[in-house]
Amino acid sequence: LVRSFVHIFTVSDGALLFNGSADGGFPANGSTPATSFSLNPGNGVHVDFSANGSFGSFNAGDATVSPGILGPGQFSVFRLSLSAASVLKIELNGITPITQYDQLKASLLQIVTPLSPATLDVRVGFTTALNQTFKIIEMTDPARFVEGKFMDPSANVLNEGSTFNAGGVAFRISYVGGDGNDVTLTRVSTPPAFANRSITPTINEGDFVTLSGLITEPDAEDTFFLDVNWGDGTTETFTFVPGTPRQIAVPHRYLDNGNSLTATNAYDVHISWHDAHGGSKSANLRTVVHNMAPQVSGMAFDSAPVRGQNSILRGHVYDPSPLDGIRLRINWGDGSAVETIELPLGATTFQLTHRFAKRGRHLVRVQAIDNDGGKGRDSRLWIDVVNG
Repeated sequence: LVRSFVHIFTVSDGALLFNGSADGGFPANGSTPATSFSLNPGNGVHVDFSANGSFGSFNAGDATVSPGILGPGQFSVFRLSLSAASVLKIELNGITPITQYDQLKASLLQIVTPLSPATLDVRVGFTTALNQTFKIIEMTDPARFVEGKFMDPSANVLNEGSTFNAGGVAFRISYVGGDGNDVTLTRVSTPPAFANRSITPTINEGDFVTLSGLITEPDAEDTFFLDVNWGDGTTETFTFVPGTPRQIAVPHRYLDNGNSLTATNAYDVHISWHDAHGGSKSANLRTVVHNMAPQVSGMAFDSAPVRGQNSILRGHVYDPSPLDGIRLRINWGDGSAVETIELPLGATTFQLTHRFAKRGRHLVRVQAIDNDGGKGRDSRLWIDVVNG
C-alpha cells in the first residue's frame, strides 16, 4: 500500500508502505485521527513498515521499520518508540545519506525496554571502505540522546563502541556520533581468526610437515597473512588474497632433527596472523623430528684385489639429512685393524684404498654412522684376494 496523503488505516498483516507527511499521526485501529501511530498487530503477526516522509509520534511495537521504500530513504519523526520486538532495518548501498543509505531523523528516540534492546538489522549492498562512517540516526534535538541500546540480529547488545558484523564486514556503533548525539556506524577492521590449527605431530628428518587451519576473515575484502617461524632457523610469510579457500595447508621440510645429538628433537613452531590493518594474534605448535641412520650401498672394487697391492673400494652413502656429518667404520675382513673415516659434509659417495696382506676369501663390512648417533646396517661384500 502506497499513499502520498494519509487518512486512516487498519494495520493487520504484511507490508505497509508510507510516502508523505502525517505530522499529526494516525491511529492503527481505524477510529479517529490522533497524534500518534502504533504498529501492534499481535497474535504473532509481524508488519514490515517502510516509509519516506514524516510522522508526529510513532510506536513501532513489534514491527520492522525501514526508512525508504524499495530502496534507501529518510523517515522523520518527532518521537519514535521501539520495543524489544522492534527491528530497525537500515540499507547501506552507498555513502550518500537518503539516496544511497537509509537515515532516520528523530527528536526523541526511546527503546522502551532497556533490558531487552531493539534489533538493528543492517543490510550492506556495496563494497565499503575502511573508516567510512554512516549517520543512520540523526537526533534533531541537540539536547537529547537515544534512550536505550540496540542489539544485532544475533542478540548481542551493542553498547557504545561495540563492533558487529553485517554483510560480511565489521562496523563500530556510536550513540554520540555526528554532532554529538547521533547514531553512526563506522566501517572497521576486525582481526581475523585462524581456527582448528594443527601441524603434523611427528616426522623423520628430511620429510615434510603440514601446518593447517581455517581462516575466518570477517572483512571479506581483506588479505590474510600467516607468519611462521618453524623453529629451525627459517621463517616464512604466506599470503591469502580474498577469494582463496579458507581451509589452508602449508608445507615445510625439516632437513635435520636439529643439533641435539639425540635420536629425536622437538621443534616449537610459532605462528602469527593478521590482515593489512594489523590486529595480530599468535599461537605455538610443536612437531617432533626423528633422526634417520645413514646407509651404505653399491659397494664394488675397481678390480679384483691382489695381495700386497692397493685395491680401491667405491660405494654410495645416503642420509635423509644433508646436514648430518657421517663417518664410515670399515672392517676389511683380513685381520687388519678396523678403520674409521670421516666423510666431507654432504658426501654421497666414497672411495677407500686398502692393501690386503692375505690371499683368500674375505668379508668386507662398511657401516655409516651420523653425528646424532644413528648407525646404519653393515653393508657386506665378499671378495676373493688373489696372489700377484
